[in-house]
Amino acid sequence: MRVKKKSKNRIFDFNIDIENMLERPRVNQLFMNGLAHPLTVVHAPAGYGKTTAALQFAKNTKAQVVYMCLNELDQNPQYFWEHLSALYARIFPLLGARMTQLGFPGSSGLFMQFIDLFQEYFTKKQHVLIIDDFHMAGRANLEELLLKTASLRLKGLHIIILSRVLPSICNVDMKLKGLLAEINKEHLRFDLPELLAYCKLYDIQIGEADAQKINQFTEGWASAVYVSSLYFRQNPDGLLHMAILDINRLIENTVYKGYDPEIREFLLKLSILDRFDMEICAYLTGSKNSYNLLVRVLNENSFIKISEDKQCFEMHRLFRDLLTLL
Repeated sequence: MRVKKKSKNRIFDFNIDIENMLERPRVNQLFMNGLAHPLTVVHAPAGYGKTTAALQFAKNTKAQVVYMCLNELDQNPQYFWEHLSALYARIFPLLGARMTQLGFPGSSGLFMQFIDLFQEYFTKKQHVLIIDDFHMAGRANLEELLLKTASLRLKGLHIIILSRVLPSICNVDMKLKGLLAEINKEHLRFDLPELLAYCKLYDIQIGEADAQKINQFTEGWASAVYVSSLYFRQNPDGLLHMAILDINRLIENTVYKGYDPEIREFLLKLSILDRFDMEICAYLTGSKNSYNLLVRVLNENSFIKISEDKQCFEMHRLFRDLLTLL
């Protein structure tokens, strides 16, 4: 449901209470640091708190914010543009009408008209456009538009995109040019102080030792922290592994079922290992395509990461636990 807000300083694409959320100053500072660049890319699997973190930033920043949440219809560039125009019409009705009349700025001529239009309305105050669920869009046209816009380094404009998969726009060249800041799942993991603050916010009485157990059990994955905390509140003396059934359903529905059969089989074979490198990966899976499959899984933000020593890959323990049961 689209909901109109009275404040024209913050326009949201959905109805949500941004006042009663956990404050995470560490993560919010990452968003603030991103303002030094034209674009911030936030990518992590489902349940890592991307949306909550962006909403917290929107709440705390003094900049004007338009928060857009994409859906499957936004794969059509023209629908995406009409969707965006409708949001901007809630700030400046005439601007929304002119954007609609212009249409998606796919050509060079239309793009420059869009830039002129933006500069006419947004030069005196910092403006942030947040695009959530970026993975839902038809990314080729949209990424080209974002790349061209970021390259101009427009004064006062910052764009934040949130995605479950790694967009191609998030690359070394963009970073070297200073056009892009990146926030990934490692940045979004809950640390111990944040977990304790989360429990306090939701009136869950927990000591530091038990909080440490939850943090180790979940490896800081926000959704698993939530589920584990609920179990702890209901039964403080219970075992955390009782939460695993709900967590397994969550991972299976949000991550595993989204993969095609080839990727599923690939992950199942890897799940017997805590750590692996490319050579072991190829040997164990017996796939000549193992390198491409692993790169795809990494880019699509499954629960696999490069180890801290940079020598191999590791699978999130909760993801591995699920795979060993399938």
